[in-house]
This record gives sequence, C-alpha cells and structure tokens, in this order.
Amino acid sequence: MKPMLPSEKYFGNLELVYSFYGAMPTGVTVSETGRIFICFPKWGDDVKFTVAEIVENKLQPYPNLQTNLVNPENITTTFISVQV
Repeated sequence: MKPMLPSEKYFGNLELVYSFYGAMPTGVTVSETGRIFICFPKWGDDVKFTVAEIVENKLQPYPNLQTNLVNPENITTTFISVQV
C-alpha cells in the first residue's frame, strides 16, 4: 500500500483581525464564541498588560488593568507573564 502524503487544503479567506506594532505577542487564542485573547510576555519589552482581548479593534487588558499590574507584595492576585 502506498503511503499517503500530506497535501494542502484551502478553505475560507484570510481576514486581517489586528495589526501589532511594538511589543509582539507570544500567544493568540480564540474562544468558542469568537473572542480573541492575546498574551505578551514581560521579558523586557515595555508591555502595559500581559493578557488582552481584542474589543472593537482595540487591545483591552483582560480581565482588567489592575490584574495585569504586578503587585510584588501579593503576586498571587496579578498576572506576571501569561502564555496562552
């Protein structure tokens, strides 16, 4: 029996959802309902938040900005460098 080789399968059209400038994300995930979440590592780039959601073509800190601000006195209540 001849082995099956992988082949390309085209479906749908590509759609630009968001353009990134500055710090580049390390992860993107899409929920079952179509919500798009992005993560930015805090490895040296100046990032305002490590987790964001694209809402109306803008990055919004998720779930809020306070959760994305590192609190060295209580690191259990904030995101530091999330990977999705």
